Amino acid sequence: MSERELVRSAVGVYGTLIAAAAAWMWYRDLPVGRVLVREPWAPLWQEVLVGVGVGLLVVGLGWLGSRYVESVRRLEGELKRLVPRLTGRGVTWLAVTSSVGEEIFFRGAMQDVAGLWVTAGVFAIAHGFFERKFLLWMVFAGVVGLGFGLMTEWYGGILSPVVAHFTINYVNLHRLNRKTEGRSL
Repeated sequence: MSERELVRSAVGVYGTLIAAAAAWMWYRDLPVGRVLVREPWAPLWQEVLVGVGVGLLVVGLGWLGSRYVESVRRLEGELKRLVPRLTGRGVTWLAVTSSVGEEIFFRGAMQDVAGLWVTAGVFAIAHGFFERKFLLWMVFAGVVGLGFGLMTEWYGGILSPVVAHFTINYVNLHRLNRKTEGRSL
């Protein structure tokens, strides 16, 4: 699959996820404020800073895992095979669409109805591709999904999880794109 095809697919999939979230929120009469309005006590810069910090912490843990844990290196190799060579524009599009689409759906719509734990579980399953070789990624996504859910509960909106999710995807897609003598960076 080419970069253009991947980005088009991502826009389609995540656009559909956003539409499904909007329909779900409308049908269940959920507050759109979960997505658009934050708790008044939390300054915008604080949510962004926490999102970037959590994102970089997750990226750092992944990097350490890829350096010292064989199963993490194998997983990274599998993920590299899934993602075509991307330009900076492609990485940005994928990071934006996935973080916004998934967070609006999972934390913005689903968490109010299904709760923190179920939402994190479904988020994990969605990242496993129903294949055994991605089981580690699925577990990691579940733990990160719990963190995103807690951030949503704390701030009353999804800005900080969107920023964290974007940071993780943006940095990791760039990492997956790098080919340095077969080693992970």
